[in-house]
Amino acid sequence: MDLESLKGIVVEQLQQRVGLDEKQAKGAADVVVELIQKHGPALLEGGLEDKLGDAGKALGGLFGKK
Repeated sequence: MDLESLKGIVVEQLQQRVGLDEKQAKGAADVVVELIQKHGPALLEGGLEDKLGDAGKALGGLFGKK
């Protein structure tokens, strides 16, 4: 799966599950894609749950969710 396809899935899921509007969901998806591009190899090596958990907390705080 390429990153643009993943971004589309993330946008859709954020809209459905979290209730973000399209603009917010696209902004959050951009952050996710950037994190994958920057930290992808490290995520594959281990600690994926910790890194995704931290990213989720950051994104939640960004959009007022705790």
